[in-house]
Parts: sequence; C-alpha cells; structure tokens
Amino acid sequence: MGSVDLNINKYKNKDGKRGLSMKNIYICFLREESDIIGILNKIKQQCIAIDNIGIKSFLVISRNDSVVLYEVINEVLVEIISQKYTKFALYNENHKRIFKKISSFIRLKEFLNFAQKQIIYRSADSVYIRNIQPITLDVVKFIKFISKSNHKIYWEIPTYSKNKEKELSFNNFMHKYISTYLTGNVAIAAEEGLNKKGYIFTTNGVNSKNIRMKRNADHQNFNLVCVATFDYWHGYDRLIEGLNNYYKNNNNYRTVSLHMVGNGNLQPLKDLVEKHNLGKYVTFHGVLVGEKLDDLFDQMDIAVGNLGFHRVGVYADTSIKIREYCARGIPFVTALKDSDFPSEFIYRKKVPADESAIDIVSIIEFYDKLNQSQDYSNVMRLFACNNLSWEMKMKFILE
Repeated sequence: MGSVDLNINKYKNKDGKRGLSMKNIYICFLREESDIIGILNKIKQQCIAIDNIGIKSFLVISRNDSVVLYEVINEVLVEIISQKYTKFALYNENHKRIFKKISSFIRLKEFLNFAQKQIIYRSADSVYIRNIQPITLDVVKFIKFISKSNHKIYWEIPTYSKNKEKELSFNNFMHKYISTYLTGNVAIAAEEGLNKKGYIFTTNGVNSKNIRMKRNADHQNFNLVCVATFDYWHGYDRLIEGLNNYYKNNNNYRTVSLHMVGNGNLQPLKDLVEKHNLGKYVTFHGVLVGEKLDDLFDQMDIAVGNLGFHRVGVYADTSIKIREYCARGIPFVTALKDSDFPSEFIYRKKVPADESAIDIVSIIEFYDKLNQSQDYSNVMRLFACNNLSWEMKMKFILE
C-alpha cells in the first residue's frame, strides 16, 4: 500500500482558504476524567492530525465540573478557555442513576451552548462531532444552528454496524433526521466495500511519532501482552484457557507468561487464572502509560488483539491498539479481519473467531519464524507510518 498525498496546497475550501487559515472545532461530549483512556487519546490524536494536515484545530470537551476549549499548538493541546457548569449540571459519581441522567441532560445543554459560542467566535469552517447519545432536541437545535452558517459538519460513528443502523430505535430515527443537515457521517468501519450516500467510510489510525518503537530488552520467558479496557467481548479468557492447555501438554517447551495491561471487567479473568492455578504465569499490571508501558513492551514478544468480537456478532476490526502494536514494531495476534492489513502482511497471526482455546504453540512458532528471517520491527514501523496515520484518515476534511 502506498502513501497518500497530503499536499495541503491542492485543497481549499469554498472561500478559497488554504492551510491554517481554515479552522476546525472537534466536539466531544465525554468527560476527561473518565477511565476511557484509549478513546480520549484517540480524540487527541485526531485533533493533532487535523492540525498537521493544515487546518487550525480546536477541541471542545467536557469535564466533571466544566467545559473546556483546547487549541493544538505544536502538536500539544493547550487549554484556552473553560466555563464552569451550573450546580445541577455537575457530574457526581455518587449520585443515583436517575440524578446522573438528569444532570447529564443539563450538562449537555450547557456544553452545546459553550461550543456554539466558540464556533462563532473562532469563525470555524468545519465542525467535527463525535457521536453524542442520546440525540436530544438540544443536539438537533445545535446542528441546525451551525448548518445555517454553511459550516461543514461531520458526525463520527466510532463503531459502524449495518445491522445496528437498521434497528428501530429513537436514536436511529433522530440520527436519520440530523443527517440531512450534515456534510457527512464519518463511519469508522472494519468491513470493506461499504458505500452509502452521505457517509465517509474510514478506519482508525495511529500517531506513530508519539509511540516509541519496541526495544528488544533481554528477558527469559516468552511474553504475551494484552492492552485493553477489559470486557467479555475481548475474549481473553480464550488465551488463558490456551495457556492452561499449554502447561498441561507442553510444559517443557518454553516458559510462557501473559501480561494484562488496563482496567475494566477483570474479575472473571482473575477467577479463571486462579481456577487453573496460573498465577505465576499471568500478571495483571493495571493501567500503564508513558515510560512504564514502553518499558514493559520492550520485554514483550507478541501482542494480542481482540479474540472475542464474534460474541457480539462482529467479525472485522479496526481497533486502535492493533495499529499501536504495529507502530511499536511488535507482531500481533487477532481473530478478526482488518482491511488496513493486506493478506501479505506477515506480522499478524490470525486465529479462529470462535470459542476454542488459543493454541499457544502455534503463536510461538509464528514468532520464531519471523525472528529468524528479518528485522520485523522496523518493517512494521514503516508500514504504520506509510499506511495507518491519522493524517491519512482525516484528510477528507480538506476536500
């Protein structure tokens, strides 16, 4: 796959603006304090990529107690202005569910009012909105208002599903209505060959510059690593079952260790490790970022992607962590198809998308074959830079 021409001088908007005279405001109604670290990092990287392709980039995002505007300056998000929420809009983790919902509606209204003012004040040419659910009347009013000023409006669907889109629901009805005011729906989709009027189909990207390439530190065991906000649909129980089978049948072959990085629903995995008495082979590290995560990857041999999406009826993937694995230069295992990685990409091992235990021996053999032949880390890194960058994924805003 070749690289894409991102020469910004080829593009101009309806007013003939070019380069950083064009402005985009990214709207994200998620709380910065929430534990969805991967999603928040994706949003940051998208904003930086928009700036890198020649469009002045801003981000409006929520906090527990306020809404804030960031500006991308030299690939760093710098806080420009914030506004406190009123008393009844504040997020409180200890509130009952009904009060959380009420405060969320009030908070969204105040959030959108702030965003609307910034769009006007900053003279934005385009507005990129990450999917807001539910689509309330305040969301509809917001989109209708900014559409009157001829702004380009993009609405991101972070995980697109044809089946989910066909469901009869209030939110789907409202989405169909607001789509008439949009420049396009940006559908992050793993399936190939999708085409629908009003939709821009793309995949997730990665900012390789912000990810340190793996250094091969000395280590004794054969190490597998999984990075996730863990849930049952990641399917990592299959990996633990495979590890159990491995030690029952091949315990003299090579010592294999499994490293779990992240938070989420970990208890079922911990219970399974205890059930099979695998405690000395499986480590739960919690959330690691920065140098601590880099240092851990230096000692890893194989990274493991999603093994359980089939449990929710999904058989293709566009997950960011796979792209991050590639940028780090570490071979990886996944059970899903991914249109960004062609069949000749030999640094990915595909395992069955079913409930079978993962064959650990086959993973070791996959690694040994790569390790004998070439400098795979540099090749993977180059592939990520040339084919998986967020700049390539976000370039449609220039067109």
